Amino acid sequence: MSEKGKKDKKKSSSKDKDKKDDKKGTPKKSSAISDKKSTKSKKGESPSASRADLKSELESQPDITSKIGTQDGAQMQGQNQGFPPGFGGQPGGIPGYQGALGSSSNYGGLMGGQFGAMMNAEGKKHCFLHNQQLRYFCDSCEELICYDCTVMGPHNTQLHRISSMEEAFRSRFDLINRSIHHSVVPKRAQLIAQIVRLDHRIDEIKTVKSVIEKDIRNEYGAIMERLRSSEGVKMAVLQHDIAEVQKDITRIDEILMTMEEIASGNGQITPQQQQQLAPDILAFLHKYRQINENIEYAVTKQFKVEIDVYPNDLPRELAERRVLMEHYEEQRKLLKFKDDVIWKLSQELKKKYDYFQDEFDKETRHEMNEWARLVDRYAGELKKYELVCSFCGQHLADSNVNGECIENTIAIASGGRMGFTAPPTRQNLSATPQQVLAQPSDRSQVIYYTDEDPPAEAFGTKRHFFGKPSLKGYKQNPFRTQTAGLLKEEVILQNLEAAAVLKKIYEMDHHMKIDLDSKFRQFDPNNTGIIKKNDFINVIFENVRSIQASELMQFMNLFTTSFDDVVNYDDFLKVLYKFGDMPFQNPNAYMSQQNFNQDYSPQQDGFLRQSSQQPHQDQVSGNIEVMQNLRDALLHRLQPKQKEIVERIRGQLRDQNIEEVLRKFARDNKDHINEDELLIGISKMNANVYLADIKELVNLLKNGKEGSKISIAETVQLIAQ
Repeated sequence: MSEKGKKDKKKSSSKDKDKKDDKKGTPKKSSAISDKKSTKSKKGESPSASRADLKSELESQPDITSKIGTQDGAQMQGQNQGFPPGFGGQPGGIPGYQGALGSSSNYGGLMGGQFGAMMNAEGKKHCFLHNQQLRYFCDSCEELICYDCTVMGPHNTQLHRISSMEEAFRSRFDLINRSIHHSVVPKRAQLIAQIVRLDHRIDEIKTVKSVIEKDIRNEYGAIMERLRSSEGVKMAVLQHDIAEVQKDITRIDEILMTMEEIASGNGQITPQQQQQLAPDILAFLHKYRQINENIEYAVTKQFKVEIDVYPNDLPRELAERRVLMEHYEEQRKLLKFKDDVIWKLSQELKKKYDYFQDEFDKETRHEMNEWARLVDRYAGELKKYELVCSFCGQHLADSNVNGECIENTIAIASGGRMGFTAPPTRQNLSATPQQVLAQPSDRSQVIYYTDEDPPAEAFGTKRHFFGKPSLKGYKQNPFRTQTAGLLKEEVILQNLEAAAVLKKIYEMDHHMKIDLDSKFRQFDPNNTGIIKKNDFINVIFENVRSIQASELMQFMNLFTTSFDDVVNYDDFLKVLYKFGDMPFQNPNAYMSQQNFNQDYSPQQDGFLRQSSQQPHQDQVSGNIEVMQNLRDALLHRLQPKQKEIVERIRGQLRDQNIEEVLRKFARDNKDHINEDELLIGISKMNANVYLADIKELVNLLKNGKEGSKISIAETVQLIAQ
C-alpha cells in the first residue's frame, strides 16, 4: 500500500472513531437557549407600549429560571435530533429564548439575535480548522472548539481552560440571568415609573392650565362686561341727542311741507278753483300766527353742536396692564433704590446719634470723675487734719480749741491710779460719792477717743487733749460725723446697683455658709461693731468671688462717705439680712421668708425677732412703700420719652399678672429672661403693644449691656401696676 493510501485510511479511521464517540454521547450538559428571539413589533402596531401595558407588565414580570426546569423534554428532544442543546434557534432550545422561532418572551431578543444567527449558519456548526463538530468551549479564548483543537492545537496547552458546552452555557447563562434580574429589570421598572411620573406631571400641567384658562376667561369676561357697560352708557347719551335733533328736523319739515302746499295752490287757477280755495286761504290766515311762531322757535332754538361723548375714554384695561407690566421692573428697582437710600440715611443718622450720645456720656463721665477725684482729694487732705479730744470726743473747732473739757476732771494719782478730786462729770452725774469711789480707777480700763493715750500731765486739767481719732472709741463717740445718707436702709434698697451687690453677698453668706459676721469680728477684737474700710473690702473680696471691684466701690460710696475710714459692719449685716428677708421680689433678690428662716446666724435671729414685733400690716405697707420708692428711683433715671413708653406699656398691661407670665416663658432661669422670651410674653398678654416700645423697654432693662439677661423682678417693678 502506498504512503498516500495509508494516510487516507488513517484519516477515515479517525472519522469513524469520532462518529462512534458521537453515538455513545459526548458531554452535553447545557440547556439550549434561543438567541434569535426578539421583541420586534408587528407591522401596523405602535412601537411603544401604552403606560397601562407597561405598568401591568411591570407587576407581572416572567421568571426566567422557572422556565429552565420545565423545558427538559424540549432539551432532550434537541439532543436526540443531534443539535447542541445549549443555543437558541434550534429545536432543542428553551421556549422563550428561541430568537429565530419568533417567541413572544420578553427576553428572547436579548439572547436570540446574536447566538441564533450564529448557529443557524451551517458553517458555524463545525470547526473551521479541523472541520469537526463543535463540542467544547475554551474559557480562556471565549471560543467554541472541537475535539481536535484540544489534541492537535491550538487549544492543547495548559494556558487554555477547556469546558464542555453545557458547562459554558450554564455559567454564562446564569451570569446573564443575574445581570438581567439585578440590573435590566430594575432599570426597566425605573423607566416605567418615570413614564408614570411624567404622565402625572402632564396631568398636573393640564389641570393648572385649565385653572389659569378659567381665570383668564373670567377676567376677560369681566373686562368685556365693563367695556360693554361703558359702551352702553355712551350709546344711550348719543341716541338721546339724536332723538332731540330728529325732533327739531321733523318740526322744520312740517313747516316746509305746509308752505309747499300753500305755494302749490297759488299757481294758474280758474276763478271757480279760486272760489274753492278760498277756505284754505282763510285757514292759512288763521294759522299764520302759529306757523310764524313755529318758524321763530325752530330758528331760535339752540342745539348742542359739540359732541361731548368720546370714544377714547373707553376702558382699555389690557393696554393699561400691559403698560404697567412693562414698567413694573423699573418701578420695582426704583422702590428698592428708595428703600436702600432710606435705610442708609437711617443708619447714618443712628450712627451720628450714637456717636454724639457716646461723646456726651464720655464727657459727662469724665467731668463726674474729675469732680469725684477732687472731692476725694480734698476729703483726704481734710482727713489728715481731723482731730478729736481724747476725753470727750469733740472734733477740733474754733469754739472748743481753748475751751474747757467737761470730761477731763480726774487727775492721775501715784502709781497710775486715778483720783476723784474733781466734781462729778457728765458720765457719772447721777452717781453718789460712794458710787464714784466704787468705780474702777485703773487707767487701762478707760476708753479714749484717740489712738494716742493722753499723758499723765493732761489729766485733771479740764482742758481738751486733741489727737487722731481711734477705731476703738469711734462707736462710743457721741460727736462722730453723721451724714444725711449714711446707713439709710431705704436708700440702699432703692438703688439697683446696691441691690445687685447685696444679692451676691447674701447668696454667698446664706448658701455657702461663709459667716461674714465671724470674718468681720476677726478685725474687731474689742467687739465694737466697727472695722476699717480696707479690712471690710478685703473680707468681701476674699469671700465673695463673683463681685467686681467697681460694683463694690459704688456700693461703698453709697453705704459710707469718703470722710469715713471705718465701716459699721453690724449695720451692714442688718441691711443684708433685711434684704434677704424682704417678702416682695427685689430687683435682684428672690429669697423667700421660708427659705431664709431655714438657716440663719444668732445675729440674724435677733434681728428677725426684733422685726417680727411689728404688726404684719405695717410690714406690708412698708414693703409697698419701698417698692414704690424703688420704682420712682428707676423712673428717675429715665428720659421723658422713655418714661412715656414705660407708662404706655404699663397702661396696656393693666390687670395682667406680669410676673407669672414672664416666669412661664423663662426656660433656663426662672429669675431672668432673654429678649425673645420677654417679647413673646408681653405679646401674649396684649398683642397691641408696639414692637418699638418693647425694644426700647429691653434696652432700658439691659442698661446698654450686650447679650445680658433681663431681670424679671426689675421688669415687674418697672411696668407693673
